[in-house]
This record gives sequence, structure tokens and C-alpha cells, in this order.
Amino acid sequence: MDALTTTLEFVVEKLPYFAAGIVLVFLGKLFYNLTTRYDIDRHLTKERNNAVAVSFGGYLVGLAFAISTTLLGTTSDLLAELSGIVITGAMAIVLLRMSMMINDRFVLFTFKVSTEIGDEKNVGTGYVVGGMSIATGLMLSGVLSGSSGSLMLLMRDVMIYWAAGQLILVVDGLVFQAITRYDVHKSIEDDANPAVGISFGSFLVAQGLIVRTALTGAGSDLGRELLITAVIAGSGLVLLLIGRVIADKVFLPHGVLSQEVAEHKNTAAAVIAAAAFLVIAILFSTAVNPGLAAGAGAAVTGEVQ
Repeated sequence: MDALTTTLEFVVEKLPYFAAGIVLVFLGKLFYNLTTRYDIDRHLTKERNNAVAVSFGGYLVGLAFAISTTLLGTTSDLLAELSGIVITGAMAIVLLRMSMMINDRFVLFTFKVSTEIGDEKNVGTGYVVGGMSIATGLMLSGVLSGSSGSLMLLMRDVMIYWAAGQLILVVDGLVFQAITRYDVHKSIEDDANPAVGISFGSFLVAQGLIVRTALTGAGSDLGRELLITAVIAGSGLVLLLIGRVIADKVFLPHGVLSQEVAEHKNTAAAVIAAAAFLVIAILFSTAVNPGLAAGAGAAVTGEVQ
């Protein structure tokens, strides 16, 4: 009975944090509307535009990941905690939208993304933009789990780590395009191929998972933290590329993955590729997470009471 009462009290105590998170997501939706060339609501209802739905849905999920870390209250000062949530949440909203602009300029750089999503209703483009948003949200959730000595240091650290994360995603995007047997941009723009979008978008999400682990708990020792991030991200990239080969040879033994995705627009094959990327990212990011490793080791040795 005591456990039930304590749990209910804890849930009630955390409701203001949940409410703050919902408000921030709503504000993020308004900011998205204000900074997007097309009307989100009209495209979701009257136009029934799946490309807008996928890209916007990815943005909302990414925003939820970023904001969720700020909801972990650590003090009894509710007002101070909510003030911090508002500040970091506002930063997450702006940085997430900026990441989508970076995606337009440096990842899908051969065509105008807003035209493909809003006018052409290109779902493949929507998957890549949504994947980039989720990846950035994961990275921000890692960054915002750290600690800084002051508000100014916090803002500096978040901006620097966000920029580093975006650079990693851009490089990853270029690598993905370089190692595929087909022209990613042509397949997405000219062929309106959703399978390529699923494969590429999930690859970005997988790398976001890995980089989140590298940035979790990052502090103001920028040189050290950025070095750790680069090593883990680079290792994860190599494993993801190996994972693509595994998906081709093991999970899809009776077909060529690149051919199924690019030529046949086989979304089933693309989902298998996406699953392979995510499986590797989940396992690797867990294996290299020092906090989880310490907790598991303590549990095995009986140190956790």
C-alpha cells in the first residue's frame, strides 16, 4: 500500500513537467508553421499530403526526444525547474528547425526540399527530412542531459555540440550517398522513390542514436567531449556500413538490396535495411554507454541493493 501511495504521489508531482513538455511541443508546432513555406494544416487535411505528414511527424518525434531530457527534474524547486525547461525547450525548437534547413542545404542539396514535399508530395523526401529531425532530437537529448556551470555556458555548450552533431550527420549523408550503388538524389527527386527515403532516413536516425550516447552527460570540457563524440560516431558509422552488407547478405538472401530499393522501389526491402541500421545502433550505443555499463556491472556483482 505504501508503494502504491508513493508512486501515485510521484506521478502527480511530475504532471507539471509533463504539461510543460506538451506546451513546448505545441509551441514547436506553431514555430514550424511560421517557418515553413506551406500550410501544414491544409496539407495534412485537404491535400492529404503524406510527405508533409512524414516530415512533420519526424519533427514532432525529434522535438519530443529533445524536450524529454529537460523534464527530468532534479531539485525540489518547481519554478526553477520549469524555467529551465522553457529555456532549453525553446533552444531545442529553434535548433531542430535549423537542422532541417541544414538538411535542405547540405544533405539533399541537389533539389529544393520544400518544393518536393509541399508541391510534389514526395514521400521519399519526407522520410529523409523526418529522419534528420529524429536524429537531431536524439542528439539534443544527449546534450541536454549534461551539466554546465551557468546558463551562458549551457547555451554555448548546446550550440557547439549541436553544430558538431549536424556536421556528423552531413558527413554521414555524404558517405551514404558515396557507398550506395545508385544515385540517392536522383532516386528521391526524379523517381519519387519512398524506399530510398526510408533507407536513408533510418540510417540518419541510427547515427543519431549513436551520437546521443556519445553526448549523454557531456559537460563544458569541449575538447575531450568532442573527441569522444568523434571516435564513437566514426566507429558507429563503420558498423552501420557493415550492417548494410549484413542486411543484404543475411536478411535479404534472395535479392540485391540496392536493386530492390532503387530499381523496384521495394519498401519491404527498405524496412529491412532500416531495421538493420537501427539494430546495430541500439546494440552499439548500449554497449559503449558508460553509465549503463557501470549499472549492469554493479547489478551482476551484487553492488546494487
